[in-house]
Amino acid sequence: MLGKDNIFSYKDLLAADKNFNKLSFVAFIILIPTLIGLVILSEMYLILLPVLIALPFVLMIIVKPKAWLYTMTASLMIFFHAGGEDVGVLDVVLGIFYVGSLAVYFVRKSLIVKEKIMLNIGDWAILTFFTLLLFNFVIAVANDVEPINWLREYLLIINLLMYFPVRDILKTENDVNKFLLFFAIIIILTGTYQIIEYYRKISTNIVYAYELKKSLTINQTLYTAASIIGFIFAFSQKNKWREFIIVGMTALYVVFLISTFSRTFWLVLGLAFLLMFFLLPAKKKVTFLTYLGVISSVVILGAFLLMKDKADIALSVAFERLESTSAGRKDVSLIARFKEWEKLTYHIKQNPLGGNGLTKVFTFHFPINSRARHTHIIHNGYIWLLYRTGIPMTLLFLFFLFYYTIKAINLIPKSQSLTQRALLIAALSVFLALYIVNLTSSQFFYRDGIFVTSMTIAFICIGEKLILSKNTRTE
Repeated sequence: MLGKDNIFSYKDLLAADKNFNKLSFVAFIILIPTLIGLVILSEMYLILLPVLIALPFVLMIIVKPKAWLYTMTASLMIFFHAGGEDVGVLDVVLGIFYVGSLAVYFVRKSLIVKEKIMLNIGDWAILTFFTLLLFNFVIAVANDVEPINWLREYLLIINLLMYFPVRDILKTENDVNKFLLFFAIIIILTGTYQIIEYYRKISTNIVYAYELKKSLTINQTLYTAASIIGFIFAFSQKNKWREFIIVGMTALYVVFLISTFSRTFWLVLGLAFLLMFFLLPAKKKVTFLTYLGVISSVVILGAFLLMKDKADIALSVAFERLESTSAGRKDVSLIARFKEWEKLTYHIKQNPLGGNGLTKVFTFHFPINSRARHTHIIHNGYIWLLYRTGIPMTLLFLFFLFYYTIKAINLIPKSQSLTQRALLIAALSVFLALYIVNLTSSQFFYRDGIFVTSMTIAFICIGEKLILSKNTRTE
């Protein structure tokens, strides 16, 4: 295994990679006691203990890639509900797990097995984006951003690169179907936890509708994407029982989405359903309406069972949200958005090329309470990019997204099975939804939005791989 001079060559490393199970045993015997010793001696529990916990899961990407993928997906239940101003141990563990796995994947792929990483110009664009974004650190620090805050946001959004290992791991339609089922269960568990939290909130002394309205506005992108994908896959099944099961799961996703009281996402999902209705063949339209009726019944029944005497408050909040949307430019929350965007546009003009840095705080007049608001939250993903990274980097990131959107459009007519077609149509539909909701919130850079975007791109890549492999076999 060793070279003549007892020095590891790339071939030796490749051989080591193939026999990793034997090497890992020796490595763990040395590494684990060393880390435990460092923890005890240095008392750096908040850093070394998370490393100790996350390290075995990071190494899974080499030993058992599918086990790593399913572990990573299961951990999203925690990741989607974590966050906040303070960084806890779980945040650190998950950060090491995700980013560490990506680092191991890229090093192994490029230096050990020497396989091609960048398969197209879209891959080049996103890797160039994250490489150049490192220089944004200098701009951010010059604008008084805390270095740790910049690093935290960078390490969060770099998880978009998760599509690289995912597209390598899922090789067959059977792999895709199993993974989608597992991911669907994880989303249901995530949503169920959110509903339980919601029930706990409304079971306290919530009296006024505005308190209910502000309750749990998280994971909207996740539930919207799951609802769209669920409906598309339901109409791509030959087995009726599978179709019923998928529709039932989709009904739950819609319930989870409604519980967020996020009207933009409601409207986007409504538009997606309307488009599906028009695109379906005539004989499927009746089935579609029947399923919508089932989903509506589940939503209404769930609302009254969950909220009991609070159901009337919830309904009034829902109607208020929709009514305020119809108010157009007179909607007070929309006026607040315009004030926010106006101030951000001013800052963008001040620094059009380099931006102002990740997590850079800005101040604007908040018309709802007539006070100045200091925040780093931006309710528009395109302005988020321009303000934080500048015009050139924004164009580079959008090119990456458009490239894969066009790829999905081109691949759909070439699909050779119901699974391939559903996968690509679902990916395209989710992308179109993301483009719309990104106008009112930075969905490409929120926790659930990052992973939805990453998985969507992975599905497009996997769809392309399946199509090409079948063409190759045919030839």
